[in-house]
Formats: sequence, C-alpha cells, structure tokens
Amino acid sequence: MDSGTPIAAIIQGLVGCAIVYFVLNFLRQKKKDSVFDEIKNIEAKMANMRLILKAKVKKKSNFFRSTSPIPIKTGDPFDVAATELADLAFENNEDFEKYFTLSKQLNTYIKLSLLKKQGEEAPAPSAEAAYVDLKSVVDTNKPKETPEFMTTDIKNEFTIIKIIHEMITVSKALKKKIEDFNYTHPKTPINIPQVIQFASITEVKKIFSNETPISVKTEDTAA
Repeated sequence: MDSGTPIAAIIQGLVGCAIVYFVLNFLRQKKKDSVFDEIKNIEAKMANMRLILKAKVKKKSNFFRSTSPIPIKTGDPFDVAATELADLAFENNEDFEKYFTLSKQLNTYIKLSLLKKQGEEAPAPSAEAAYVDLKSVVDTNKPKETPEFMTTDIKNEFTIIKIIHEMITVSKALKKKIEDFNYTHPKTPINIPQVIQFASITEVKKIFSNETPISVKTEDTAA
C-alpha cells in the first residue's frame, strides 16, 4: 500500500475543512456587515428626522413669539419658555416631554396675555374655534378637539407630531435590531439606544388612535 495515499487524503481533508471554514466565516461576516449596515441606515434616518423636528419646533417657537398679544421682554417667562422650546435637541426622552410641557405653558401665557390686554375676561370659545378639521391631515370622519400643546399653525403642528410618532416607532425597531445583532455577535456588541418613551406619549396616541399613520418624508426641507 502506498503510504502517500492516506497522507494525501488527510491533506485533502484538511484543505476541504479549511475551505469550508473560510466560506462559512465569509458568509457570517457578510451577514454581520449587512445587519450592521441596516442599523447604521436606521440611525441615519433617526438623525435626519431629529434635524427636521428641531427645525419645525424652532419654527413653532417663532410662531409663538409672532402671535403674542403683548410685547415680549427679554428674560420674562414667555421669552425663557420660547427659547427653551427652540433649543430642544430631542436627544433624550426628557426633551420630548419638555416639548409638550413648554408648548402648553406658552399657550397659557398667550391666553393670559390676551386677557390682560383686553382688560376683561375673554368670551367662551365658539364651537368652530374649539374644533379643527383634521381630515386633510389624517383620514377621519369626525372632528377632534385641538390638543392643548398645539398652535393654530396646524400644518406645522401635524408635521411635528407625525415626526415624533415615527421616531417612536423607529426607535423601537432600532433597539430590536441592535439586540438581535448583539445576541449573535456578543464579542462586538453595539450600545443599545433608549426607546423613545415619555409621559405625554398619550397625546400622540390620541391623535393616531384608530387611524392609519401617515409616513413622514424625512427628505422634506427643514423650513
């Protein structure tokens, strides 16, 4: 028996195992890179939505200032609240909650300022003033009360709320995607981001309850 035959077979087997190992390793790395790219794309989408949201909220702050019934003095409560609203970075859940708190405060300031300017108690709002037709914004057949955090700039208001709604959804998807990645790649884990969750999220759910969410075009201009 030729002694070279079993040695050649062993070598061939080792070469075959090496090829299989490298192929499997290549496929695992390719899958890892693919999932990693998906995560980066979702993160980029979140960053883009955050930029647009900040611009829209700054526009809202300017709207508050322009509709104030009395002159705004630097450093007064209205000025401070409007500045804080415009400066929100929306990097954490506290910023999202603060958006709703400041918006309600500014609406209250405007109402009180109007009463002060008129020098008498304002008349009760009419039914037309208490309700807005949201049919052009969300598909609904019945009117809804205007939320306390909204201004009369309805188009900008619903752009803001749609972005927040989508950011909440995307943040959950991002967390799940990263958790799955970390489970299959424990040696190279990615930091798991915080899901967007805040007390006033119920305000968002009220608007989108029983409705088909409208997709936010994140390529919209920030203006």
